[in-house]
Amino acid sequence: MDDIDRACEREQLDTAAAVEAARGHYASNWEVDSATECAGCGASIPEARRELIPGVQLCVECQSAAEAHARQFKKR
Repeated sequence: MDDIDRACEREQLDTAAAVEAARGHYASNWEVDSATECAGCGASIPEARRELIPGVQLCVECQSAAEAHARQFKKR
């Protein structure tokens, strides 16, 4: 296993942890229905995503952008 393989594996583990954290956050703190359309761009949110993350309001792309923005903000 080389560095790229280890980085990919780490990314997968981090993503899985983030999904679990989001599930717990939305399930325990908010009783909001999952949106069928993204609050950020208006794109359709797939049923599988709505089932995996109760209360989801953003599509994958907008959620990724929001998380990247938050990481940049934390670095300051």
